[in-house]
Amino acid sequence: MHFGFVEKGYPGPAGGGGAGTFVQVMGRHLVKEGHRVTVVATSRDRQRMEENDEGVRVVRLPVGRDRMMKIFALPGAYAFRHMARHLCRGWMVAREIDRLNADRPFDLVEYSEGGDYWHGRRRRFKLVSHLHGSRYTFLKQSGRPVDAAEWRQRKLELSFIRSADWVFSPSRALAGIVEEEAACRLTHLTIQPYPLDAESASEAVRSSRTSGEMKVIFAARNDPVKGGDVLLSSVNHVEASGGGILFDFYGYAPKPGQLLPRSVRVHGFVPRKTLLDCYKEADVAVIPSFWDNSPNTIYEAMAAGLPVIGSSVGGIPELVSHGETGFLVEARDFRGIAARLLEFRDNPQMRIFMGAAARERIMHLANPEANLQARLAVYESIVSTNPVRPLVTEP
Repeated sequence: MHFGFVEKGYPGPAGGGGAGTFVQVMGRHLVKEGHRVTVVATSRDRQRMEENDEGVRVVRLPVGRDRMMKIFALPGAYAFRHMARHLCRGWMVAREIDRLNADRPFDLVEYSEGGDYWHGRRRRFKLVSHLHGSRYTFLKQSGRPVDAAEWRQRKLELSFIRSADWVFSPSRALAGIVEEEAACRLTHLTIQPYPLDAESASEAVRSSRTSGEMKVIFAARNDPVKGGDVLLSSVNHVEASGGGILFDFYGYAPKPGQLLPRSVRVHGFVPRKTLLDCYKEADVAVIPSFWDNSPNTIYEAMAAGLPVIGSSVGGIPELVSHGETGFLVEARDFRGIAARLLEFRDNPQMRIFMGAAARERIMHLANPEANLQARLAVYESIVSTNPVRPLVTEP
């Protein structure tokens, strides 16, 4: 079969996010199973590019941001900026998908979250929406302001999700939020965590250190919603309580002139393989997000045998079992994070025990072979059956 994926963040030289990593893992698995896979992603260059990633055909399209920004400068256009951008970029993706489909028809195309809108209106192949967390959802759930422009774009995305033949979500929390946003129940829905990739699932090689300074890792994109500033506040409390903990921040960019606690080391972007090695050198991972879906960093940390201190928001509690594989704290509770860090500092045997339990849990939830085969079974079922309309029912 020929499977298509549309994910702008498909990993490249500059890396990729959780959704992009999932598509890469799934695409490579489908190729090994004898299927053909084409991914449409975005490129920072001004021209269309193609590459081969272990048998996965990756087509990268230019974003075209400069031209769009000129349009949004027109009187009255700013209030519709997000909707217009979504439609323009979606049209570019739709044209490319149609071109690829004419060359070799797709059996199924999976889009991350909101699709391209246009294919939700014209049925040419089976459509799947993989919920990942829209910009609107992240803003609203993390308590940040959203305006009418954001909601207009979200309505277009929800229209596509409602029209899809199937919907995947890595967390029950996100699926419930999308149903609330769409004011309907998604009847063709599968809740399934992301699969681990081969590197993450390989046996964790790390020393069970019970002496010396405890090492904490925080890895996230440079976005306030990820809670980097909250963790810095926790570090101040830790240092005031005797220290003994080193903190490595990856991806976080401090403000110009910002004075960092002496126990904090800030690193820029590192390749994913390097980051996986960094997890193996750490003792504890902290995920202090204001809101999150199913963070890939938790999968990677738990697979490396680390206990996780995470915010009790979104899909994080579905991964981290409080008191067994780590601890859950309220979002923005820097004192709570500091207290749990000190608890791990003073009880190294507990963090080693919880780290082992964390790896066992994530290997069960996100076992690569079982997860990917289960997804493939759903794909085959979608392709082999006629689409059912409507796919939503009113609550």
